[in-house]
Amino acid sequence: MLPRVLPHHHRRRVGRLPAAGLLGVLLLGSAAGGLSSAPAAAHGPATLASASSAAAAPPVHAEHARSLAGRSGAHARAGDGTTLVDETFEGATVADPNFMGLNSACLTGAASTATASNGLGGCTTHTVNAPTAGTTPGYLQLTDTQGNEVGGIVYNQAIPANAGLHVQFKQYQYGGSTADGIGFFLSDGSKTLTQTGAAGGALGYAQGIGQNAPGANGGYLGVGLDSWGNYATNVNGQGQGCPTPAPNDKRVPNTVTLRGPGQGLDGYCYLTSTIASGASTLPVNLRGTSLADAERLVDITVSPGDYPTVTVMIDGTQVLQYTMTDKVPPTYKFGYSASTGGANDTHLIRSVKVSTINPLSDLNLVKQIDHTTPQPATYQVGATVPYQFVVTNGGALQLDDVAVTDPSISDISCPSTTLAPAGQPGSTMTCTGTHTLTAADVDSKGDFTNTAQAAGTNPTGTEVKSNESSVTVPVTYLKLSKTADPASAEPGGKVTYTVTAENVGADYTGATFTDDLTGVLEKADYDNDASATTGTPAYAEPKLTWTGDLKHGQKATLTYSVTVKKAGIAPPAQLVNTVTGPSDSNCTGTAAAAPPCSTTVPITWIDVTKKADPASSVKPGQKVTYTLTAVNKGAAQARGATLTDDLTPLLDDAAYNNDAKASTGTVTYSRPTLTWTGDLAPNATAVITFSVTVDQVDRGDGNLANTVVGPNSSTCPKGSTDAFCTAGPKVTPPTPKPTPTPTPTVHPGKPGPAGAALPRTGVQDLTTVLGIAAGCALLGGLFLTAALRRRGTRG
Repeated sequence: MLPRVLPHHHRRRVGRLPAAGLLGVLLLGSAAGGLSSAPAAAHGPATLASASSAAAAPPVHAEHARSLAGRSGAHARAGDGTTLVDETFEGATVADPNFMGLNSACLTGAASTATASNGLGGCTTHTVNAPTAGTTPGYLQLTDTQGNEVGGIVYNQAIPANAGLHVQFKQYQYGGSTADGIGFFLSDGSKTLTQTGAAGGALGYAQGIGQNAPGANGGYLGVGLDSWGNYATNVNGQGQGCPTPAPNDKRVPNTVTLRGPGQGLDGYCYLTSTIASGASTLPVNLRGTSLADAERLVDITVSPGDYPTVTVMIDGTQVLQYTMTDKVPPTYKFGYSASTGGANDTHLIRSVKVSTINPLSDLNLVKQIDHTTPQPATYQVGATVPYQFVVTNGGALQLDDVAVTDPSISDISCPSTTLAPAGQPGSTMTCTGTHTLTAADVDSKGDFTNTAQAAGTNPTGTEVKSNESSVTVPVTYLKLSKTADPASAEPGGKVTYTVTAENVGADYTGATFTDDLTGVLEKADYDNDASATTGTPAYAEPKLTWTGDLKHGQKATLTYSVTVKKAGIAPPAQLVNTVTGPSDSNCTGTAAAAPPCSTTVPITWIDVTKKADPASSVKPGQKVTYTLTAVNKGAAQARGATLTDDLTPLLDDAAYNNDAKASTGTVTYSRPTLTWTGDLAPNATAVITFSVTVDQVDRGDGNLANTVVGPNSSTCPKGSTDAFCTAGPKVTPPTPKPTPTPTPTVHPGKPGPAGAALPRTGVQDLTTVLGIAAGCALLGGLFLTAALRRRGTRG
């Protein structure tokens, strides 16, 4: 990850050059031809135009730079460090395969026709004002004095930064018109280094916006030995994206300038320079008039520590010092570059030696994230973290059977099992391995830390172990949980859902989760009432989505509710829905289908029916039997379900026989209500029966129908008009008796003397019969007497 670039005012600044030193610089400049003798531009009119565009930049202030011309040896090379790289470049070849020559770079010690090895062959076409090809001791030639040349070399093997770094080399600039200069740089050792940065004023380290040329990959520190003088300016866009531009609007020849971290086309900010009041304060001239007087011994130290102090010395004199405000990478790679344009010079390097400041142990290990491909600032659970293990032999003996172990990584691979003695080619190698993060890896701080160690065997058979080396990576991890209240629902009832997102990992920007209501909306309606304690909920049927930022340890709670439909609930009678989080959460894939990511709310749904036998009609004195049936067709157990049957409509025409019974549960009667209570598991059935006997005398409305009432979770809730909830016959009255015809009354005469009693022949009341007969005889006699009289009168 690219170190953070801080505003200029946060950086350590260095002071003014003593007057004597400044005078010396001016005299040296005059002896070399002075400023007036230099060509107008190293790259012709285009360079002039770029320089003039920076004319409004503020002038250099003395507090930005301090030359310590009179103090030599203050940071001389530490004699007890460990040599990492030692290459003279004096021969016809380069033994260390990690060096890679670029463009016009060549070895003057090789014959001009020598085949290139590592990109470093003979100087076939680059011989103008250059050492004679094939002559040893030779040089690493970056350019000759031909125009528009670029040459560089990179060291693409990481070396440890944990003990500081001391780089020493000889540089030669001569033979032309002072352009451009030599750049040395350090880059992040976890990144691939196969190219230098932009040419021209960028000196192979910074970016070149005009050419759309990126700076050195993973650049950390660029040291410009700048004969021409554009490295300390903003010419051609170097330093783009920096909070403060370089303070120099015009080129200042013969300067040493530092630039900081950068990546691609951004960064590489100006740090400090040997410039004060628009003039160089450098006490020596970087150039010579010829090869014979051009040698300058450059000594650069980068102290141990997270924020190292960089010290630059030339020919034993300290010329610049600066403390970095960007954290040092775990390892370094390095490179050199030079270029020419409209103006030119020959640029040579020789006697490169790189060592630590503090001595390494016999086996040194630096574990780091592998940035050969871009890596995120934070990782997600489920992501794979690539690691590099930079193993260095710090001793004088070869090590065999070298291996790296890490309890969290099983696939560590090394290019070799042998390390050459310190300072020799092959004394450092980079092993690789990966680890896929799990939720269990995340610690209480939201990080994952793992530790590795290397070991090898020296020629005596003694095991040599390295230091332990650890890497901590921030891991984002969202812990989601979902609950529903109540745990079971009834038709018409409300269910409230609560989703909690807890960031148990690193600070999380743009955390999100989605709650799919598809399995709910078939049987319930969303109440459109989502709210969150932080972040933003949004509903687009059928999904409810939450998005927000969460610090480590912070929680977000989302609540919403649904109302169960009162009817039309198809089986299975349950509400099922799932919250799904990002890949770095516990609610992904198959895990999302189970608690705590998913909730199932069973709906209690009891199917109640009532029947009567006889069903339609009944006579006085007849018995009627009623049957109540309750079937749990829901997905939840119905606990304490209740049916009530008010017998009031029956008791005006019948009498309860006190014979109620149930197949399960308990039935009770308290006039006039019959009550059943019991538990019903899904698909279970309860059958309740009771009877009444119709009265002999019709005293009521003749209707023996009444309604059973079940719970709200039934088909017969209070107020239901469902025909299946009501049953009972009507009373059929008896056929009425015909009205008798009146019989005339006979008044008998005086009874005669009592005679013997006649036997009873089936008639219960003989007196009545005799009375009727006597009456009839009397009436007959009267009618006969009247008729005789009329006849006698007529006669």
